[in-house]
Amino acid sequence: MFWLWGVVVLCYIVFFLADYSYQRYELMKNLKMSHEEVKKEIKEMEGNEEIKRHRHSLHQEIQSGSLAVMVKKSSAVIKNPTHLAICIYYNEDTTPLPKVVAKGADYQALKIIEIAEKEGVPVIENIPLARGLNKDIAIGQYITPPFFHAISEILAMIKIRG
Repeated sequence: MFWLWGVVVLCYIVFFLADYSYQRYELMKNLKMSHEEVKKEIKEMEGNEEIKRHRHSLHQEIQSGSLAVMVKKSSAVIKNPTHLAICIYYNEDTTPLPKVVAKGADYQALKIIEIAEKEGVPVIENIPLARGLNKDIAIGQYITPPFFHAISEILAMIKIRG
């Protein structure tokens, strides 16, 4: 009878070891990340690829000088104190309406303001106008009717000052 209990205990030990090994294998298999999960984690850690490309292109634009050219060409720069800068171009002979030729936020805004002051382009602080233009008008677009009055006042003031 004693040997029967020994066989039963031995069977339980064998089943226990087999079950333990199988459970450990399943756990390790489930803990591994899928290909999609790996991609998602890399995206979260390093940032979205599109955003990185956009930041890089902005940096290249600033470095290449095309931003500086647009700022030099502009008739005025409208800013809020440090966060936004919008370059407006207007020439009665060549453009029917004032046009947004460049705009920037944060670091890029500071760079636009710096270039404008260096080049003698008038820099006007108008917080609501700067925010509205930044939100509603894309680069290369003419200003829309809600902004006509404010922009015309600024351009008239610049023209009077010479």
